Amino acid sequence: MNNKLYCKYLKTKNPNDQKQYKSYKSTLRSILCKAERTHYDQLFAATKNNLRKTWEVIKTVIHKQKNNNKQHYNMEVNGKETSDLDIIPKHFNEYFINVGPNQATSIPYSNIDPISYITQTNRYSMFTKLTNETKIGNIIRALKNTPPGPDAFPHQYSKKTQLTFIQ
Repeated sequence: MNNKLYCKYLKTKNPNDQKQYKSYKSTLRSILCKAERTHYDQLFAATKNNLRKTWEVIKTVIHKQKNNNKQHYNMEVNGKETSDLDIIPKHFNEYFINVGPNQATSIPYSNIDPISYITQTNRYSMFTKLTNETKIGNIIRALKNTPPGPDAFPHQYSKKTQLTFIQ
């Protein structure tokens, strides 16, 4: 129904159709939120005496699920196929560590300064002001003790290890 109302509004561009669509969308969103809240309230009520099951519900709410799909990888290393999970990462590392040096050997030597090829400045370039250890330390100390962001790195660690960041 929601999609039909939206399509009708797009075809007609009538303000009444837009109002009807937005009203329906708002009502639908409200009903869905209440239904979801009721669903999880019932799940938590059913598992309130079982801590393990309660945590399973919490993990489903935050979409954190176990990945039971163990994939098997095969790779050809030195002419032999292997699925050894110690050898495969080592081979990848060796390959990617050597990409730069291998490419560098194929570049012919030149006496021309690479900067001489830059004929005009980039108006979109970024310039940062110089800073010092004191300014960086002040910024780290000013961080609020909020929950970690998407990187899951708590600000407390930044504060405790600020000397590592500064140096």
